[in-house]
Amino acid sequence: MIGARGLGSAVLKRVSIRCASASTAAGDAASATSSRSSAPPAPPRPAKLYELRTYAVAPYCLGEFLKLTEKHLHLRTAHSKLLGYWMSQLGGINEVVHVWEYDSYAHRSAVRKALAEDKKWVETYFTKILSMFVSQDNVIMHPVDWYRPKVEVGKSYGAYELVCHTMEHAHWSQYKSGKLKDLVLPTQDHVPRPLGIWYSVFGPLNTVYELWPHNSLDEAMKDGGTAESRIMSYVKSSKNKALTALPFSPAK
Repeated sequence: MIGARGLGSAVLKRVSIRCASASTAAGDAASATSSRSSAPPAPPRPAKLYELRTYAVAPYCLGEFLKLTEKHLHLRTAHSKLLGYWMSQLGGINEVVHVWEYDSYAHRSAVRKALAEDKKWVETYFTKILSMFVSQDNVIMHPVDWYRPKVEVGKSYGAYELVCHTMEHAHWSQYKSGKLKDLVLPTQDHVPRPLGIWYSVFGPLNTVYELWPHNSLDEAMKDGGTAESRIMSYVKSSKNKALTALPFSPAK
């Protein structure tokens, strides 16, 4: 038979073991929680990339080029997303401008490869338009972190303005990071917000592209014009084009 003193010692021993086990479990849980909290955060989802393409078309071919494009563009948009397709009115003559969206550079390469292997695309469209070009140009752009491209479905505008700013080197990072965004985005409620704001990655460097919709060019100029905005004191050089959305453009 165990005496009272022996029984008390046994109980204390069991209590001590349980407390030690609980303390160890709590320590393990705290350690696991600490490990999770100290783990590096997941990397941000990479932004999509955009390709700005500008084609100068021979004047005597422009009508036929637009007809072929309207008829067969669905073959191209089956491979990647089109933001908009415009024709220049001022600041460029006989030019078409279009912007394409890609998930990554690998995605763009895969799309270009698929197009080259798309027999219908090549035979019914691509081979027919090659001789119509005077020149072709493209720029690869990333959207600025503080503004994401957007197309307003069902909304149409009388004109668009493509503004290209080459920034002073000292101000380039300020624009890109958003420190100057209050000078870029409109302050008046009636002025539409841009379809997109991008910076170049391949093409002219230290350069940003802003694509602005306007109800009309007269209204845009009455408001002072986007190209003459408050940002101009930070800009090294600038140019713009007035564009009209073509009937088959997603951005109207």
